[in-house]
Amino acid sequence: MNIMRNLDEYLKQLEKKAGITSSTNATRCDSIAKELLESLKKSPLYNLSMANKELFHSNFLAWFGNQYKDEFKDLMNKLLGKNVLEDNNFRIEREYKHFDICVKVDFKISVVIVII
Repeated sequence: MNIMRNLDEYLKQLEKKAGITSSTNATRCDSIAKELLESLKKSPLYNLSMANKELFHSNFLAWFGNQYKDEFKDLMNKLLGKNVLEDNNFRIEREYKHFDICVKVDFKISVVIVII
């Protein structure tokens, strides 16, 4: 209950700062969400945490591809809509030429994955 009371007080303070007086809940929430989003975009900690998530996903996909080659090959072929990986003779490299993940077949890049 105390958390909800604090949140309600915080929302009222945001409304006051934004100059919102009488509005519907939807408009109020939309306005507050926009302000919070803008605040997050300016936060160095938030931006650093997002970079960490990109790294996490890149590392996970590279691990998955190296540990489960058949499943990774099937996933890539389904996502790309064609058989770019036909057998398990591929190698995954992280941060090759600044790409998040490169899948190489016979030392040539077959698939580039960029995590956004």
